[in-house]
Amino acid sequence: YFGWQANDDERTRAHSIRAGLEKLAAAHLLNEESSAEIGAVLGGLASVRFDSAWDVRLENVAPVELRQRMMTALRTLLAALTQLQPVILTLEDLHWSDDASLDLLNELLSLVREAPLLLICVYRPLAEQRCVQLPTLAARRCPSRYHEIVLHELTPAQNRRLVESLLQVEAVALSTKEWVLSQAQGNPYFTEE
Repeated sequence: YFGWQANDDERTRAHSIRAGLEKLAAAHLLNEESSAEIGAVLGGLASVRFDSAWDVRLENVAPVELRQRMMTALRTLLAALTQLQPVILTLEDLHWSDDASLDLLNELLSLVREAPLLLICVYRPLAEQRCVQLPTLAARRCPSRYHEIVLHELTPAQNRRLVESLLQVEAVALSTKEWVLSQAQGNPYFTEE
């Protein structure tokens, strides 16, 4: 939404945040207080300074309150964005997520019921990771808008075809191909890497 580019400096990012929030305010989707709160949160998350009161707005806030205000601000921002246009939010590698990120995702599940928001959540279903609870939470929070797609590892034949299509050089030894197959264990990402 803010249109950041990889080589944008802090000043450019700050300007784009302010302009993006002003656009939402001009459309009457955010009030001045919400814009300031969201700006302060985004500044903190993205390490951006605005040279305004936004920079110190959350300075003396207790950690528990800061976490709640961050969640509220991000939910408010996404809700406002969905009033402009449908929003697709893709969250990858959730198996590596921290608790705050997963709590925010849980909060956003209720927004899916109310707004044109599509959450695409990608993770490895590792039993020890908290993200494996997402299907249960989604089924509870937004049952009519939830769909789970479970991908299984490739069969040995499928994995072999993938290796052969990736290693199109005939000179690659069969032992090298077999090594790739044994290391990847049917995971197409590992096979490709």
